[in-house]
Parts: sequence; C-alpha cells; structure tokens
Amino acid sequence: MKEIKLISSVGDTNGIGLEIFIKSIQSQSQKYSNISFTLCTNISTLSEYLAKTSTGAWIEGNNLKIDNKIIHLIPCKNYSNIQFGEISESSGRHSVESFNLALEAVINRNYDALLTLPITKKSTYLAGFNFPGHTEAISAKCGSGSHLMILFSKNLRIALVTIHIAISDIKSFFNRNILMTAAVLFHESLQNDFGIKSPKIAVLGLNPHAGESGSMGKEEIEIIIPSILELKNGGIDVSGPFPADGFFGFSDYKKYDGILAMYHDQGLIPLKLLAKGAGVNFTAGLPIVRTSPDHGSALSIAGKNIADPKSTAEAIDEAIRIINNRRIKKNALLSGG
Repeated sequence: MKEIKLISSVGDTNGIGLEIFIKSIQSQSQKYSNISFTLCTNISTLSEYLAKTSTGAWIEGNNLKIDNKIIHLIPCKNYSNIQFGEISESSGRHSVESFNLALEAVINRNYDALLTLPITKKSTYLAGFNFPGHTEAISAKCGSGSHLMILFSKNLRIALVTIHIAISDIKSFFNRNILMTAAVLFHESLQNDFGIKSPKIAVLGLNPHAGESGSMGKEEIEIIIPSILELKNGGIDVSGPFPADGFFGFSDYKKYDGILAMYHDQGLIPLKLLAKGAGVNFTAGLPIVRTSPDHGSALSIAGKNIADPKSTAEAIDEAIRIINNRRIKKNALLSGG
C-alpha cells in the first residue's frame, strides 16, 4: 500500500485535542506503519503541554515521539501558554495559525488528508477567526461553492442540509436548491468516498410529523417532496420525507446507506447517541480529504487525562479509508473501469 501522509492541526491546547491525538496514536501505533503523521504547533507550547501532563510522549529535535511513532512537527510562530480549561485569545491565535498552515499544506498536495483537532470557537473568535467552524473555513479556502458536513459511525452516515445557522433562520435559508445540492453531494460522496456503488438515501422532514400533510408546515409539500421526485428522476435513490423521531426511534435508519437531515441537531443528536463517542466528522464536496472527531475541545476535563480518544482514532482510520477509496476510484477511471 502506498504511503499516506496525514497532517493535523493542533486545535485548542487548553482543551483535550493533544491528549486525544497522542492517545489515538499510542493505542493504534502498530497499524500506522505506513502512515506519516505531521502536527502543526508551537514547539514551546507543546513542550509546556508535555511538561504539565503524563502522556509518555516527548520532543526530539523537530519531531514528537509517541511510543515508536515519529510525528513530524511544523512550527507555529504564535506561542500560547497552557491554561487548561481557559478561553484565551492566545490559544485562539495558535489554533487558527495551526489550522491555516495544515490546510494550506493539504491544498498544495503536500499531504493526503487533514485531521482537525477540536477548537474552542470563542477563543478563535477572539483571535479574529470569522467562520462559524472548520467546515465553512475549509470550503472558502478551497474555493468550493458547495460543501457538505457528514457525520458518521460505522454504517450510520448523516449529512446536514443546513449546518451552523440558528433555528430561527432555517426557514428563510431553506430552499429546493440547497436541498438538491446537498442530496447530490451526499450521493457522490457515498459512492466515491465510502465505496458504496448504489447508495440508498433517506430524507428527513423539516417539521414535526414531516409536516402532517401541511398542517404543521408547508416545507415538505412545497420543497422536500418535489426535490425527492426530481432526484429520483435523475437516478438518485432517495426516499422520504420521514418524521425524524419515528425514523430513529424504530431503527429505520438501518435500512439506508445515508440519511439527509435538515438541520444540525436533528441529525447530530441521534448520531452522537448511537455512535457512543466514536463518531467522525467529514467534509464532502471538497478536493481534499478532511476528518475530525465529532466533539469539541471539552475544556471542563482538559488536563485530567480522562478524555476518550475513540472519535479521534476513528477520524484517523476513516481518513485513511477515504483516501484509499478515492485512489481506487481514480485508478478505475484511468483504466476505463
């Protein structure tokens, strides 16, 4: 298997990002013999972090040693002192610089995939970061007109039509174009990134009871059902709209390769409940591969060595799987398959 080069942003060093990164590699280092890891961080900040924790990792030259694994370091200029659990402009600046360096390196094709460790949004906002999250910033930097957030765990894959917008703004933002675009991107990603030849997609309703024939909202009748019919006519296997509560409550999600949720919490509450801490965030519709754990920086437990690395370990494994699926797809196209 061809070597895979993965680069990671450091996230918020006042949070759990470095802990779960180090633990993930410690727990699975033998499987990563053909994976090259690089981390973007300030060396002094990293050294201070290691001095304040009992990770078993150490710095050697421009590398971080984790058991028998060498993690190459790309130095950040912005130092941030370690203040576990604290929101600070300096940690925000460090997070943003690390993210920008890592993203630029992947866009320039120096690496195969980007892993983003959790940021604290309030800290990044203090540092002048003008995006609601990594997903939107990556899409803007890649010049991608459309992107799609997919969160998944094993065979449960949930994509979001709307992402980081207020509930009160969804109605004005929601239209056929945004729904159709999300469905097409989801279909293509399930094929190209997840290796599913003929994916089946379930579409959730926006309103309670999927609108109850218009008595609880008109979006299903005016937007969602016409979109589903058009998608079906275009050869995409979609069904719905389904009321979200019964769909997850009675395990109908098991019948589909992907589920298209209309807004953030509608999709992510069941995903996180079912994933039990092992979910992965993936951004589809981009020329690069980007994954991340499905949780935040967890400031309340930072520095206590109790953070669960499952989600980060899965994010690494799935980045590798998606890279390999894209390579298989590319090789098949080149060979005329």
